[in-house]
Amino acid sequence: MNLAYKIKDIFMKHNGIYSELIIKIILNNKGNMVSQTKISRIMKIFKLYSVIRVKKMNRKLKEVKKIIHGPNHINRNWSLYSKNELWVTNVTYILFNKKFAYLSVIKDQILGL
Repeated sequence: MNLAYKIKDIFMKHNGIYSELIIKIILNNKGNMVSQTKISRIMKIFKLYSVIRVKKMNRKLKEVKKIIHGPNHINRNWSLYSKNELWVTNVTYILFNKKFAYLSVIKDQILGL
């Protein structure tokens, strides 16, 4: 049996799903050493194209989180506040030994002036 007919037979037997690579593996297991390029050329002559299944993506869109800022009661008017009445804080992360360390700083704003 001719190689082209073997390829066509394998392709039709499996409902046109098998690609050149799988047909090559089947033929090599049967003792016919054939390259994938040669199988591809023969399939192109016979107009045999394997079915390409599209992967279904069932992804939900991420909700956009709105950043809600609290009201600005200070308005950079530091003179209205006394000691230990107005504190400012910040949280940041630092890369340390290939891991993140979190740093939280709290400062009495009046003493910082």
